[in-house]
Amino acid sequence: MKVSIVKEYKESVLLHFKQQESEGNKKKLIEKIAISELTHMLEADAELYSMKKGQTNVVMFVGLQGSGKTTSITKYA
Repeated sequence: MKVSIVKEYKESVLLHFKQQESEGNKKKLIEKIAISELTHMLEADAELYSMKKGQTNVVMFVGLQGSGKTTSITKYA
């Protein structure tokens, strides 16, 4: 994953948090915004990342316990 993608994600979460900061429980608000932004990154209109041959490419697998991350990573490798 490119550092710029992580930076954009962080800035977007912070921006949305500051806009809605006065709305109730901060922990739940951050969780809601973080999930919303991750979902937005995975939408069909989001820019796709192209892996580059001969360079290190980092892939992040995210999921709940028991959702098959290790199995998927093994197949992916």
